[in-house]
Amino acid sequence: MLYLLLMAYHLYWAYFGVTSIITTILLYITAWLFITWALRLANRLHLFSPDALANIRVFSGSSLIFLFLLELFLKYGLQWKATYFEKNGQFYNYSPYRTVLHRNTYKRFFCLNGNCWLVNNRPFQTYTDGKTEYNYLHCYNSIGFADKEPLAVIDCPNLTVALGDSFTESVGTHQDSTWLKEMERSYNNHKPVSEQICTLNGGISGNDVVYAYMSFKETLLPYRPKTVLLAINTSDIGDIIIRGGMERFKPGGRVQYRQPPLWEMLCETSIIFRHFIHDVLRYYTTYYYKQAEYEKAIQKAKDVILNTIYDFKKLSEKENFTLVVVFNPYLDELSGAAQRLQDVYLRISRDTSLLSINLYDEFLNSPQLNGQNEKAVALYWPIDGHNNPAGYRLWGEIMAECLADYDLVKTDTTN
Repeated sequence: MLYLLLMAYHLYWAYFGVTSIITTILLYITAWLFITWALRLANRLHLFSPDALANIRVFSGSSLIFLFLLELFLKYGLQWKATYFEKNGQFYNYSPYRTVLHRNTYKRFFCLNGNCWLVNNRPFQTYTDGKTEYNYLHCYNSIGFADKEPLAVIDCPNLTVALGDSFTESVGTHQDSTWLKEMERSYNNHKPVSEQICTLNGGISGNDVVYAYMSFKETLLPYRPKTVLLAINTSDIGDIIIRGGMERFKPGGRVQYRQPPLWEMLCETSIIFRHFIHDVLRYYTTYYYKQAEYEKAIQKAKDVILNTIYDFKKLSEKENFTLVVVFNPYLDELSGAAQRLQDVYLRISRDTSLLSINLYDEFLNSPQLNGQNEKAVALYWPIDGHNNPAGYRLWGEIMAECLADYDLVKTDTTN
């Protein structure tokens, strides 16, 4: 009975995309119980001799023990084919496809502005982001962002809002030391009071450009920002491959992502099965596409990113705020890998009606790197992959200089 209750509990969470080593243990126990049942049935039907059944039992048991020990070695010893959560020492792993099911369930209890699909965090929640390399406390305000109460800046004439994912929220540093706050301090140090800015952080860990657009319209636009900084990066491609564009939003406050294969839960549970799917059947890691399909999905995702940026542009013209699109690089991109959003950036940069900043160039040309890619590791947490406090500080200083160069904040002499 205890086993059945434990199994039911972990199957419930596996359905919602949350698995752990306990799920893996239960998988192997279940496999052994099934083999035992099959051998008993074979014995009753006299399909094998007693000696043959004994040999099959020993072989099956030994194989399962070997495979389970191999799972442990690959998962904890080599961290082979580890996901982001597994690399960071998290006990649980989360499916990017199925956790939305759980969100749809619990969001019904605290829908912001009546919109249950918003990915904003639970208002007034306190959360400790503890990883292998760092540990920081996040405190969320009344609209689910890791920042001060919006009422504190409601009368600010030069309100600047930042939108983005975990790089903008504060993952990898204290929420008072995000690139946005570093930018605010650096910018205001060289400006008269009338031209100083105040900021509001609209970054959400796990966000993408489509969620950012909808969330901004519903929760941050009413505060009438003067400038909106939209930070995007490579993760937006993967998020949109999984989530789609505006079609993800369904009636009744639900969201619906692309349906994963039926065996996706086994990939989340077993490293060995993950290897079989990725390396034998040649499905691309995480997204479960074959190579040709994956390339098409990437291009489709980039099209969604471009379309959403232009939706932001139309909104900025209608609501009279200045939009700045910020492309922030991953560590591997700064270290020599291909810039996976380079074509999107080139398209945006050629449009004179849009303001954009490519942090790849800005980081590389900074005194800290001085054109030397190998120094980029000093700006990121090596395992986690987010910027460290030094990286966010540099990001903020660069943004302050760019903001001054664009001359977006001017003294209003008309009143």
